[in-house]
Amino acid sequence: MLDAVRDAANRWVFRDLGLDKWDGVKQVWAGGSPRARHGADITGTFELGVRSLLTHDAYLRGLGSGDFDAEEFLEGFARQTGARMGVKYATGFEVFTV
Repeated sequence: MLDAVRDAANRWVFRDLGLDKWDGVKQVWAGGSPRARHGADITGTFELGVRSLLTHDAYLRGLGSGDFDAEEFLEGFARQTGARMGVKYATGFEVFTV
């Protein structure tokens, strides 16, 4: 992800494509990082996230056990981060400035 941002701003990487460099990305917010220092309250949209995950049938089947609980899985992370932020559910991000 960070390589893609760097490469987009480097006019010499893909010279054969005739593209101008693009340096519009100022930050990359990476979710799921153990070094997360920023967060977003997702309490109001948590159920949408659960429903979204449930639509990924192939991914869920790939987990193999057949007893995957999407809500429990997401809640484990969201409740922990939410407690640190003082809300019910939150998600954390490590922010890279480029």
